Amino acid sequence: MMRIILSIGILLLVSGCAFWPFGFLPSWSWMASTGADAVSYVSTGKTTTDHAISAIQNEDCALFRFVKGEKICSKSNIQLVKVMYDMDCNTFIFDDLGNPSCKSD
Repeated sequence: MMRIILSIGILLLVSGCAFWPFGFLPSWSWMASTGADAVSYVSTGKTTTDHAISAIQNEDCALFRFVKGEKICSKSNIQLVKVMYDMDCNTFIFDDLGNPSCKSD
């Protein structure tokens, strides 16, 4: 959890989202960043910050999930498939956090 908080803090400072004098980049850079975020969000459903945090955490992360009351990061689809394959179940059920388990027949 500390890695997530630290990652978000660093990304906010570097991206120019902090107010002057804490924003280090000129205004044109945050406009370009906002444009890149818009393109990224439309094409993938995640912002560039979400992609950066996902790469650092090696999980599927989206900051907007926090607003919806969900965990920011969860297992990626590839990780989830590996876990489910190793469980060798016929039918799966998922808990509130998205973790799979075998359903009793």
